Amino acid sequence: MMCKKGNPKVVWKQIQHDKIRQIALRVPKERNVFVSLKAEDFPELNVAPQSYKDKLLSVDVAVSGCPSEDATYYMCNFRRFDTNLNDSYIDQDVFGFIIDNDTQCPSISGCMVYHGNWDGRTEELQPLPSGTPEQLFDALKQAYTPTSGDLSQLTESELRAFECINSVLQNEKKINPNFIYEYH
Repeated sequence: MMCKKGNPKVVWKQIQHDKIRQIALRVPKERNVFVSLKAEDFPELNVAPQSYKDKLLSVDVAVSGCPSEDATYYMCNFRRFDTNLNDSYIDQDVFGFIIDNDTQCPSISGCMVYHGNWDGRTEELQPLPSGTPEQLFDALKQAYTPTSGDLSQLTESELRAFECINSVLQNEKKINPNFIYEYH
């Protein structure tokens, strides 16, 4: 499991199927691709408090899975601006869920991993020559351009985030397959 070091916080949250479908519609059906969205373009999932969401810069959404498996794994890498004293940085936290390939039914719960310890999870930012952290956050949001492509285009840190949540989801699916899906 990629998030084995330290004590990442793993939180299971019940998710709304209509919101999950909104996410799934934004990502191509091919596996091993990603779409990067502005934070305000990401559907509201209620997986984090408002104070957390207010600091989001962007969300990378990736699709993964093996053709031999019966599920597709969706992973959402939240890139969040934060400050500590005079330092500013971007932290990554990752959220994931599963969609059954036969029924197209999403998992009833998604998993959020906070404070994972993969290399590069926290990126220190250079401060603006003159300005506040809030001005830096606003400048980063304005400069952000959504992208998409093959997973190989992501940074090592982003790939590690996706590997982390993918392993958590795969382990839960093996341990408790009846918990994962709610069939209608």
